Amino acid sequence: MLGQDIITGARFMGIFLPFVFALMIIFINRGKTKSKVYEKARYMVSIATMLCGIHFLVQFLGHFREKSVCTAWAINLAATSVVVALFVISGLYLLRDGHKMKTILISAMLFVFAEYALLGIGLLTGTLVNDEHPIRTTTFAVAVLITLGFIYMIALLQIELKKSLEKLEDSDLGEYHKYFRNLAYSTYILSILQLGTPWIGITANPYINAVYLILLVMAVCCTIGCFLFYGINMEAVINVQDEITEATVDEDDLSLTAISSGEMEEIGRKVGDWVSKEYYLSQSLNLATALKQMGLTSNQLNDYINSSTKAEGYRKWIIGLRIEASMKMMLEHPEYTLESIAEMCGYSDRSNFTRAFKSHVGASPSNWLAEQKK
Repeated sequence: MLGQDIITGARFMGIFLPFVFALMIIFINRGKTKSKVYEKARYMVSIATMLCGIHFLVQFLGHFREKSVCTAWAINLAATSVVVALFVISGLYLLRDGHKMKTILISAMLFVFAEYALLGIGLLTGTLVNDEHPIRTTTFAVAVLITLGFIYMIALLQIELKKSLEKLEDSDLGEYHKYFRNLAYSTYILSILQLGTPWIGITANPYINAVYLILLVMAVCCTIGCFLFYGINMEAVINVQDEITEATVDEDDLSLTAISSGEMEEIGRKVGDWVSKEYYLSQSLNLATALKQMGLTSNQLNDYINSSTKAEGYRKWIIGLRIEASMKMMLEHPEYTLESIAEMCGYSDRSNFTRAFKSHVGASPSNWLAEQKK
């Protein structure tokens, strides 16, 4: 049948693509992001991707659907729920920048434990499979549990996505935070699509299964692709995370009284000491790290930037410091290439450096240097 052929083709695609993407996730840009949050999320996504490929391989080799629709249904539930849980957790981990994940992780583990406990009970009692009356099986109870779990995860994703995008709404990052936004949206869409997974397996209609399977494989591939671009463009992502951190300054900080002149002098001394050590040239720098190195709060640093510099916020202040350092290097070391100067000034490549330089100075590094030599 045509529908069965499409299912077979989709399963083969589901076997091949996840393993390819898993290898890409493992090796592309490995260790270059210098972000512990991203590296942990990378680990979860790579496991989820491998499990996805293994699941399709088992279904493909076992021909379970041809033997028993209910058996294939149970296997599908056992595999995809774990895969999607890992994808969603990795998405939440990135959205929350690794913070306040304990409750979510415990909930996910309890969710998976309860699911497998029901599957085990069904297997032991002989109530796991019943092709004539699937509603009377423990597989049906597992499907209900998974649906409730997916609804919970979708709600969490929606809340975190809304918070993050609202905080970035007035940001001038433009194209930069598209990587952040695209990954969040793709994970959200995948989780919504997965709402059909607990119930699509109950139907024996090959055409419905074929269409759904193809959509699911495409959604998984899209999510993995967005994750890869997120890592490749990690410098822009770090800027986004700084925007979020700046937008989520503790209310306690914001409620502080005006900083006295004496306190401002002390803040200026700490900032000056930090600048003199050139911490701002680190490619892995973010706002949280900078504050820790200075021994300041977000409120104190923002007050210093607003009162003592012409920069509009932390990110532009850092860009200004880096560009000034790059100008000095270009004039004092004409033998340096723009690629090496970009790396020494905190940029992952020449294109990001050129874009930042042009935005700050109004001319490209090459044109600016040519003007200085006249």
